[in-house]
Amino acid sequence: MPTFIRLASLTEQGIRNIRNLRAMIDETRVIMQEHGVHLQQGWATLGDYDVVAVIEAPDAKTAAQVSALIAARGNFRATTLSAVALAELSEAVQE
Repeated sequence: MPTFIRLASLTEQGIRNIRNLRAMIDETRVIMQEHGVHLQQGWATLGDYDVVAVIEAPDAKTAAQVSALIAARGNFRATTLSAVALAELSEAVQE
């Protein structure tokens, strides 16, 4: 399955609801699972983004759909990047 990196920031609403962070994350996981998207790893981060997550999705359309559904909840704003493993890129440029 294709890999994507999600860089997410809490919105003003998310900041106001920070004490419910666990519920917000659980809600995000449910949305992902309902669409066949798997959370591989996630981190809370300091800096421009509050959360960095590595996900696998069936395709880019599904990754975009899930991103939109999560954003519609109003707690997170995110950028989703398509990712290719460095080993795969190295092989591809050698062909």
